[in-house]
Formats: sequence, structure tokens, C-alpha cells
Amino acid sequence: MSTERPTVWIRFPEASGRPDLPLRLGDTLEGRARLTNAGLVLILGEHRLPARADVPVADGDRLRLRVAGVGHPLVLQVTHHLGPRPALQSTLRQAPPRQTTAESLVSSLRTAARGTPSPITLHAACQNFWATLPSAQALSSASGVRTTLNRAGLCLEARLALGAETRDDLKGRLSAWIASLRRHHPLDPRHQAATDGAPAERALLQQLEAFFWRIQAIQAHRALHTRGTADWTFDLPVRDGDALHALRLRVRPATGAPGQAAWTIEARLTLERLGPVAASLHLADGRADLTWWAQDRSSAERLAGALPWLEERLRGAGLEPGAITCYHGWPAYDGTAPTTTATPGIIDEQI
Repeated sequence: MSTERPTVWIRFPEASGRPDLPLRLGDTLEGRARLTNAGLVLILGEHRLPARADVPVADGDRLRLRVAGVGHPLVLQVTHHLGPRPALQSTLRQAPPRQTTAESLVSSLRTAARGTPSPITLHAACQNFWATLPSAQALSSASGVRTTLNRAGLCLEARLALGAETRDDLKGRLSAWIASLRRHHPLDPRHQAATDGAPAERALLQQLEAFFWRIQAIQAHRALHTRGTADWTFDLPVRDGDALHALRLRVRPATGAPGQAAWTIEARLTLERLGPVAASLHLADGRADLTWWAQDRSSAERLAGALPWLEERLRGAGLEPGAITCYHGWPAYDGTAPTTTATPGIIDEQI
């Protein structure tokens, strides 16, 4: 008895230059939907197939398909509807030119909260926002990390859909502050109210809106490229006592021994006293390997002197310290940059 699965071959005219497309029963593939004047067209790699859909499909949607029937007609079952790509792509294209990083926002918040030219109302608003930011102490425990990342803005809409409380969400607080400032600084300058400290408020408002776009960009990128995976990228301000730092973090599964969970955590921080610092933590089977980099030589020396203390902190967290090192310099590549499933092309959009 033959064990080969039934296969249908879709043949194209030789003049088209496209190879024949074999589809075997049970195969899975990814395609993109295009709505044309002639109806629905499925784009499968370099192939375009006219189709009819029994489920709602929007132009540009990405679909994961399974070959469910190779008779007439050919049946491709939608196993995963990967979302409204046009809206996400539009957001992703709008966001990069408008966004700013947490590092830039932190610099503006420091200036507004500590600078003498800032009006009292702006100074107080900055202090209030500062006090609600995630703390370095919260990030010292696994439960604190989970809580902080859940409130980092990427899950705001999902939490709203579930009816959850969102007053503690970074994106939600950011949106509320932007709306409050916009009442005094409308987009139409003819309706601009004359207020003390208006230039300082407008400058900070631009930074807040740019960081809002930063969160939007990371959300759209995840929805398009890493949705349904455990690969997460975060960019957020973090308070540490009276200091404010910027933290960029990527958490993703790593390769471990068979049946063993392993994780890689890449971080880039801008610390007030140490400057730019990078870290890479690999966790597997209770063992932690940690590497630090610092651009400033004196900062690298200070970190190297703190390695014994870091080992004790890891043991206190129930982990076995592995290779713990520190270098003066910078990583060869940005491990915090989010991954992409997009096909490389002429234009490379980065987040």
C-alpha cells in the first residue's frame, strides 16, 4: 500500500516563468490575502491563486493554511488567521519616523522634573508620573518582572477587552497625560492657550507622544512577526530611588538540552552614574550565565568589582551562577532588537 499523500499540481504557463506548485494533502503553508476587482487572490510565495473564502478575510491578511482536500475544488483550511495586516502595517510604517526611545523620554523627564525653568504644575506632573513608573526593586524578583512587563503598555488593549483594571498601565497613564497636555496645546496653534511654561510643556508633550508611538511600534511589530510566541521586546523607563533609568529588554526562549526549558534575556540600560550598559543572561536548568558590557572603562571596572555581589544575588534567587563576566566595550550586535519573520528586501524596517 502506498504511503504517499495525495498531491495536486498547479501548473502555470511556461511563459510566466513560475515553477509548478505541488500541494500535498495535510501540508501547511502561509499565504496572504488580496482583494481585487476580480475577487479574492491568495498569494503563496511567488504564486497567485484565485480563491473563494467561507470566513471573513480582509485585504492583506496573513493566513496559515492546511491542504484539506486535493479534489475539485482544492480546499485550503484556515488554521490561523494572523490578523488585519493592513492596519498593523500602516501603524508600523507610521511609527518609526515618529517614535523615540525610553532613553530619550527619560532625559526629558529628568530635565522637566529637576530643571528650575519648569513651571510648578509641570514639575509636579513629572514627579507624579515618575512615582508610578516601574521600580528597579520590582525587577529584582521573578514575580515583579512579570507584573512590570504586564503593565509595560503592550497588553493595554487586551486588558481593556477583558475588563481588567488598567490605571497601572504605562501606555494608559501616558495616554491620559498626553490628553491632559493636549487640552492646553492643541494641534491647531490658533487655539493655543497662553500658559506659563508653554515651551517646556510643548517640548515634553512631543517626547511623550513620540514614546507613545514607540509602544505602538513594538505592539504592531509583535502582532505581525512574533504573535503567539514567547519572544517579547520592551522599552521602558525605570525608577531607582531618586534616579531614573531607561531599560530595553528582550526575553525569548533559547536552545537547551532536550526536554529542558532555557531562556535568554538581553538588556540595554542607560544608567545615570554608569552610562550605557548591556547585559546578556542565559537561564537553563537552574544555571545562570551572565555577561556585562559597559562603554565607559571606569564603569566596566565598577561592574567587574560587583561580580561577587551579583553571584550572591543569583544564589539568593535560587540559581547556580555559571560564567559571570564583564567587558569594557559593547556587544557585536543588538540582542534586544525584536526578531522578524519578514522576507528581507530593499527596505528594512527596524524597531
